[in-house]
Amino acid sequence: MEKNENGRTGAGILAPLLTGMIVALALALELARRAFRRRHLFSPSRAPLITWNPSDYGIPEEAVQEIQITTPRRRALHGWYCVAKNPVASVLFFHGNAGNLTNTAHMVTPLLELGINVLTFDYAGFGKSDGSPDLRGILEDGIAAAHLHDELRPVGAPSVAWGFSLGGAIAAEIVTRVRFDALILQSTFTSLRAMARLVFPKMGVHRLSGNVLDTKSVLRRVDLPLLLIHGSADEVVPHTMSGELFEAYGGPKTLHILEGRLHKDLFQRTPAEVVEKVRRFVLSLPAPEPDPIPILPPGPQRYDGWRTLWGRLARRPEQLDPLW
Repeated sequence: MEKNENGRTGAGILAPLLTGMIVALALALELARRAFRRRHLFSPSRAPLITWNPSDYGIPEEAVQEIQITTPRRRALHGWYCVAKNPVASVLFFHGNAGNLTNTAHMVTPLLELGINVLTFDYAGFGKSDGSPDLRGILEDGIAAAHLHDELRPVGAPSVAWGFSLGGAIAAEIVTRVRFDALILQSTFTSLRAMARLVFPKMGVHRLSGNVLDTKSVLRRVDLPLLLIHGSADEVVPHTMSGELFEAYGGPKTLHILEGRLHKDLFQRTPAEVVEKVRRFVLSLPAPEPDPIPILPPGPQRYDGWRTLWGRLARRPEQLDPLW
């Protein structure tokens, strides 16, 4: 075998070169995958739909508490906690991939009139929230919001996670990590891969989406009352995807397909119909069980909220890794 002047064979030189090329190609593909996700998943806006005044969306000023949520990355998220006069339940609302919390603020007042508190917030990079959105961060944002919601909601009132579109995929992930009493998915897709295949049928870009935001798979780990709401004329996420989620879910479930409704107009066109579906669902929920009293070992105890949250994140790596 031919050797060079340093005594190395051609094969000895070629092997590390090929290894380096493979590593570089894998890195380039991963960077392309992440860039695709970021570009097509998130369309945040810093500007409000109208103003940042809740009353401009019909929400009574006395009902709103402006809140700040601190995430493990020390990012400050902006939100509104809207309180009903005689609350019977409390909702943590996860909005979609575009705009900010003001784009869906119109749904708050009808829920307050039902006696349902609403915590609506912006992910990092949306509205007044710090930072920029990414898949890992948006899950951390949701977990931090869920813990704050658990502190704010009335004792004894059912806690409901409600996600719209992309927010539905996030909400489904969150209820596997933080305790809730029910889950509402509005106009939610089965998986990011399925959506990529639908939007770009001939380009094969679904291969860049990765195994993330797979709501259909996540629901296999959920055992909560589930309400699915979808418009039959949804031009973004086909209503058949809610049908697939309904068929795949093994727990207590209800599906409502609203005839002729689009992706974003469920509350604008027929708020009474949507509210009635939600009212029946919430009133059917059993009273939540009291939180178990922890048994602490003897000796001094120290509570560190930041470390506790990270401990919860790290406790189930098999579920978190695909999103990173």
